[in-house]
Amino acid sequence: IKSDGESPIVAAREALAKKHGGIVSPEQPPKGEHASNGVVEEAGKTIRDTAKVFKLQLETNLGRSLHMKEPIMHWLIRWAAMSLSRFQVGKDRKTAYQRQTGRACGIEVVPFAEKVWYRKYPEAGPKLAMDTTWEEGLWLGHTRSSNEVLVGTTDGIVKAHVVRRRPLEERWDDEMVLNLKATPSG
Repeated sequence: IKSDGESPIVAAREALAKKHGGIVSPEQPPKGEHASNGVVEEAGKTIRDTAKVFKLQLETNLGRSLHMKEPIMHWLIRWAAMSLSRFQVGKDRKTAYQRQTGRACGIEVVPFAEKVWYRKYPEAGPKLAMDTTWEEGLWLGHTRSSNEVLVGTTDGIVKAHVVRRRPLEERWDDEMVLNLKATPSG
């Protein structure tokens, strides 16, 4: 595993190598030589560039500048990285998601932080299974392990199974973005 020399990454890399009993060979580029860590550096740059595009789009739609300390920025960076994994096609004509799962990602994508209507998976019981209540929240991306969508609400983050877009004039809600408090947990 090749990584840069930042101590949290080095610690994770060494723990992984130790766990696998030496099967994993840790490799670190020479200090100050970013070029020798090219693939990792390029991936970081691509994620930063994608995040900048998403940030500009959201700022344009909200009519204000976003600050890096706002919780929405944590979600934006998470989605920038995940969208590249799910949709950027490599030289082998596959995405990272396809290489990992064997199939293309077919989950619907909505512009990041757009206000949507959503429905959660029904709870157990016949009454709740027939519930048709739509709630509103901010589209924050896909979950990692299922075909659910993450939606931000004033109460936290919800996993939704159905999302519907709102009329054009109702898609951006700065108050809802400002009231989002939850950040990704990992």
